[in-house]
Amino acid sequence: MKVYMSRSFVILWIAQSASALGSTFTTFIISFLVYQLSDSLIFMSLTWILFTVPNIIMNLIAGPYIDKLQYKSVMIFSELMRALAISVILVFSVTGGLNIGLLFAATVVFGLAEPLFRPAGMAYVAYLLPKSKLQRGNALLEGTMQLTMMLGPALGGVLLAFLGPNSVLIFITSVLTVSGVLLLFLTKIQRERSTAGERWFQMFKEGIGFYRVFPVLFWIGILMLTINFSTGAAQPMFLPYILEHIGGTELHYGIFMSLFSIG
Repeated sequence: MKVYMSRSFVILWIAQSASALGSTFTTFIISFLVYQLSDSLIFMSLTWILFTVPNIIMNLIAGPYIDKLQYKSVMIFSELMRALAISVILVFSVTGGLNIGLLFAATVVFGLAEPLFRPAGMAYVAYLLPKSKLQRGNALLEGTMQLTMMLGPALGGVLLAFLGPNSVLIFITSVLTVSGVLLLFLTKIQRERSTAGERWFQMFKEGIGFYRVFPVLFWIGILMLTINFSTGAAQPMFLPYILEHIGGTELHYGIFMSLFSIG
């Protein structure tokens, strides 16, 4: 599939793939470390809550503000904040001071920073590519990201099984840092700033009004919310089930999570 391969598009393509891989590895390794330290299903579930709730909140409030900033800066901030959170876990893991509270704090930071990258990236592409290439460009970015997220857990399982958790943490920190540095070379988007001065609540009301015009989208959203909630409730149980109940290993867990995403 041929798209408009400018330097900035290639950089964004690589950075987004790295971002998706880093996110997938992070949910994988933090789940493992929490369970290894606590051996608690409750703490496993709490980890997912501490990631999901900040993620949802940030998605709700960040959109209008992202549009007022440089998309490039938002993406760099997202990558480097996540790299910093994982590097702190790595330092404490190497020195033997890793604890549940630190993992929970890093999970919250990750949940807040992650949802900033994708909307900023999508908005950047809309300005970067001509309209005739936009659909193909988005398809390439989305397809690569989904492929990366499907393969990520299996790759994480291989690293974890053969080289240990610190190797996974080093990999995540490196990938996200390199991605953030690459994004420095993106071309800045010059666009007109809105002078309307709309407040967040006004824009939120406009978004709600959109569902009144297209009610089918509202029910699709409810369906997706139900599916995601059910999946989120089940995911914390996969790791202890595979390791304890069926005698699997970290590698088996990684392969299972990749197959789960494919399914």
